[in-house]
Amino acid sequence: MDDLIPIINPPENPFLKAFQMRSELIEKDFPCHDDYPVEMPKEIEETYFKLFPNAGGFKIGGWPTHIQGALHWDNNPNNTITFAFQIDSIATDKSNFRIWDSGIAYFARKKNGESDEWYMEVQTM
Repeated sequence: MDDLIPIINPPENPFLKAFQMRSELIEKDFPCHDDYPVEMPKEIEETYFKLFPNAGGFKIGGWPTHIQGALHWDNNPNNTITFAFQIDSIATDKSNFRIWDSGIAYFARKKNGESDEWYMEVQTM
């Protein structure tokens, strides 16, 4: 017990600020190239994001906004893992919340009988 050092309380003014994240209904959210269900025709590939935009930022549902390619659970052979929401560092700028270097945290859910399993993945710039 003689070697123990008391824990110092954190400062009263933390770096993170409380910030309410608000969502809005987006009528059209399209998959990134990595989530496109079939091989994309060459004539569409170059203008895909202009024709079919993927909504970024904080969002619940829709399609994930990839930074580094498909998410690891996309390779689930039974396709039982469902994208739930994402939190983007840029969307939380006012709160000083950062996910590494302008990253995005993705959350997914797998319904397993009466229980849920949750998955998280992070991608950064």
